[in-house]
Amino acid sequence: MKAILRFFSLSVLLYACNGHTKLIVDKNTSLYLYPPPLSFALNTSGGYAVNQLTGDLIKPFINSFGDTIKTGVAFPLKGTEVFPTIT
Repeated sequence: MKAILRFFSLSVLLYACNGHTKLIVDKNTSLYLYPPPLSFALNTSGGYAVNQLTGDLIKPFINSFGDTIKTGVAFPLKGTEVFPTIT
């Protein structure tokens, strides 16, 4: 039984590694796993009203007071250092 199993495994291995298989490449398909990334021009003056990737409208952020929140703008943060006291 072991001899048959060894012969069968060796024959499967040799059949799989025969090297006669050819890679068929179609001009319409690519060999990459993922498509190449999309890139868009940066519009720093006017911003964007439409998402360049999905085509959806970009809605402004509005808080509970009805004010529009600016996004993409840096704002300063000031921290204070607290020293723990040991009693």
